Amino acid sequence: MKNFLPVFFLMMILPFIGITQPGNTGFKIYGTVYNTDKEVVSGWDVLITGEQNAAWKIRTDKNGFYSQVVPFLKDPSSVYLIQVIDPCARPALVQKANGANGSEQHDFIICKQSAPNPCKIEFTFKQAANELWVEFIAQPQLKDAKYYWDFGDGQRGEGASIKHQYANSGSYKVTLKVSSPACIGDVVKEVEVKLLTAPPPNPPKTSFEAHCCGAIQILPTPVSTTAGGNSYKFYAKGDFKVLNVEWNFGDGDFGKGVEVVHTYKAPGKYRVTALIIGEECKVELNLWVIINQKVSPPSPCNYDFSYKTNGLNASFSLNSRVVPDKIQWSFGDGTNSNDLNPSHVFGKAGEYKVTLELVVNGEYCKVEKTIKVGNNVGPCPFDFDFSADQLTVKFRPSFQQKYESLIWYFGDRAESKEEFPVHTYANEGVYQVTLVAFFNGVPCKVTKDLKISKFQNPPVGIAIVDINPNPVDENMMVKIKSSSKVNVTLTVADVTGVNLKKIPVALEVGENVVDWNVAELATGTYLVYVYHENTIVSRYKFQKN
Repeated sequence: MKNFLPVFFLMMILPFIGITQPGNTGFKIYGTVYNTDKEVVSGWDVLITGEQNAAWKIRTDKNGFYSQVVPFLKDPSSVYLIQVIDPCARPALVQKANGANGSEQHDFIICKQSAPNPCKIEFTFKQAANELWVEFIAQPQLKDAKYYWDFGDGQRGEGASIKHQYANSGSYKVTLKVSSPACIGDVVKEVEVKLLTAPPPNPPKTSFEAHCCGAIQILPTPVSTTAGGNSYKFYAKGDFKVLNVEWNFGDGDFGKGVEVVHTYKAPGKYRVTALIIGEECKVELNLWVIINQKVSPPSPCNYDFSYKTNGLNASFSLNSRVVPDKIQWSFGDGTNSNDLNPSHVFGKAGEYKVTLELVVNGEYCKVEKTIKVGNNVGPCPFDFDFSADQLTVKFRPSFQQKYESLIWYFGDRAESKEEFPVHTYANEGVYQVTLVAFFNGVPCKVTKDLKISKFQNPPVGIAIVDINPNPVDENMMVKIKSSSKVNVTLTVADVTGVNLKKIPVALEVGENVVDWNVAELATGTYLVYVYHENTIVSRYKFQKN
């Protein structure tokens, strides 16, 4: 009996020892995790998964290094997946390994997070007395962040603070997700909604009431076999329970429903009317929809990629949650990569045609883009706006990341190191204003022309109030309010102020929605300007996917 226990112990541990031994039955997967500042990341989780539910969860050491010996794959079509979570992106970063060379190196680059993580969010809520209305408030409220709510009853909303009306009492699982340039995060809570006493019945109303508010939204639909190029989704909502919506699309066609799809047969200007009907309220809304002819054909490939450059360095990212069966990148300089999201250093400055080829579920897809690399630091991660009162101008910068120092050059030999300076010019004229900011010791500048006059006020009230969708893939709807019937010009410019495209628009009094195709723009941040008599009267920022 005494000899039996040691023998039994050896029989139990021998299979586990054999799995992790290198040699003919295994191969080594290793690599290093870096952040975007090229620093090693220690204590970061790396997950390796294989077939038959095999998995190894390991952490990087103080040098950001990880290593794991796994069984050798006899089937050449089988692969191991190496996964690393990027705190600023979803889904996880994934690379594939099959052990053909006995060992494989797989490095990862994740974003650098400041501690504590600003996207560790919470939310509070309070219910209105004797009502099923609940107000939700996100905490903290971050700069340039988007907040998305799922109220647990099939309804959703967006905003840092929002009110929602439930149809019935009960317990609801409410989810808040936040996405900002620095991080992403989410939180889930159980919310108990109770109607303590029944509200008194309201007398029926059929007339228009001032407290009944509604809104409509128009978005372009994806090009498909059932929807033409000028097809749009129309949405309506109110601060009351909506029973039905009656639509007049302005082209002789009508529709009913909270959400409808309508196709215009020709470009033009159409006055859309929505009658939003509730038990106690009726709200009629009107706006102008300006349809432009779409000439861009549908893309034959449903996948795309984005990239970032810094000097001769470039990083690429596949814009898909699906891990392809096969993938290959050709960087245009004779080199290739099979990584899911590779990084590459070019030998010299210039333009390169980057090709992405992948196979997903047996279907082949190919995407090509021309990129430019050089010794510059790429687009500046900031912009600035201004407002003029005769000869005095207030400047307002907006930074996407923290800077070390800055300096303003106002174009009249005056300078300032204030973040929000106010400057008074001695004379009217056109001045070239430059903002220079330093990041890690590297300067980056944005320059704009500023026209100064003692008579700056525009003759009409014009303002861009919204752009949908934002970010945009192909078509966007620019909503503009105008106090009079007037002709303007819309211009798209990059963050450095260079105009890229423009269209003339004849605005009507009230709300106007302008359909604009921007499919040819590269991924990045852009501004829409409204020009009236060669003067910028409104601007709005949007993101291109």
